[in-house]
Amino acid sequence: MAFVIADRVRETSTTIGTGNFTLAGAVTGYQTFDAALDTGDTTYYTIADQSGANWEVGIGTFTSPSTLARTTILSSSNGGSVVTFGAGTKDVFISLPASKTNTVAAGNLTFASTAQRITGDFSNGTQSNRVFFQTTTAGGGTSVGTIPNATGANSAFNAFGGPDPGNASFAQLRAGSDTSDVRLTSGINGTGTYYPMTFYTGGSERMRLDTSGNVGIGTSSPDALLTVNTVASFGAGAFGAPSIAAKGDLDTGMWFPAANTVAFSTGGSERLRIDSSGSIYPTTAPSSAWGLAGYGYQSTIAVANDATYDFAAGSGLIMIISAGNTIGGSIIFAAVGGTTIISDPGGVFSNTVNTASKFNVYYESSVGKYRLQNKRGAAENIIYIATLAARPAS
Repeated sequence: MAFVIADRVRETSTTIGTGNFTLAGAVTGYQTFDAALDTGDTTYYTIADQSGANWEVGIGTFTSPSTLARTTILSSSNGGSVVTFGAGTKDVFISLPASKTNTVAAGNLTFASTAQRITGDFSNGTQSNRVFFQTTTAGGGTSVGTIPNATGANSAFNAFGGPDPGNASFAQLRAGSDTSDVRLTSGINGTGTYYPMTFYTGGSERMRLDTSGNVGIGTSSPDALLTVNTVASFGAGAFGAPSIAAKGDLDTGMWFPAANTVAFSTGGSERLRIDSSGSIYPTTAPSSAWGLAGYGYQSTIAVANDATYDFAAGSGLIMIISAGNTIGGSIIFAAVGGTTIISDPGGVFSNTVNTASKFNVYYESSVGKYRLQNKRGAAENIIYIATLAARPAS
């Protein structure tokens, strides 16, 4: 069952009324419908009354050997409706209706009616045998495009997921001066189903934008607005423009000042850095030149009243007072030479020797170490977690 148009097909008939025509044989010099069509095939036909003004043009369905059903009336002497033919001989032949003729005028290919198709073998199993668009310019490239028919309008390429464009999923590449953008859309018409957008290279899916708006890289099932299931890399950034920043707060975030080094900024200023050795350098304590030289965590240290404790290595220390003490939870930083205490919420630290009721933190040059002196009036526990070291230049 195919749509067939053939040359020099013409028969006569004496059928009357509005029903199927029985064909009576070919006119001399012509062939029969049966010679060109198989049962179930359709074709354009014209019926013309030899002795009168009645005529009809339409789409007919052939049944071998000699029956033509008048399936669709395209035009007629009866104002486009089916003609009631009277007695007499009629000519019945395959024709090409004007309404189905596409013309090329002034360089344009024009379709005379709606719902037209450009048909051909676009899916042949042998790629080189498929129908393609190709330029006639020798050595030239081929570019196929669409343009709108007015300013302030748009044009698009559409690919539909079914034979009925009114009820199908579609992909659209659209450019429009009406919306001042270029859009890639996964959409539907009618009863179509929304599909995700997927991006393939090397024969594998690399990225997906699902119907919820989630983007997956390296995964076909993203569970957040952005899911990266592989390594992601970022530029170095700077303290005032970190590589990974908060939306609407682009001077706050994380950046990479050197190899194997991570830094953190807020408000356009660096606040913390972790270098390749694992040392942590807070820029607010104890000075811009000092930071944590690794973790030197020790268990709780009991320091008796009036006793001292010397810290092993480094140029300073950070301490957390044991939560079981009267000053539990206080955090302090002691800087070079014990000259600066940056944070002392409990008000129990000093940087001079023998200050009463205080923990005194100072550098003891005789042993080349930092010393903690307990002048609190009772034994206290501390947790020592790290020593300080010089910070490299930014």
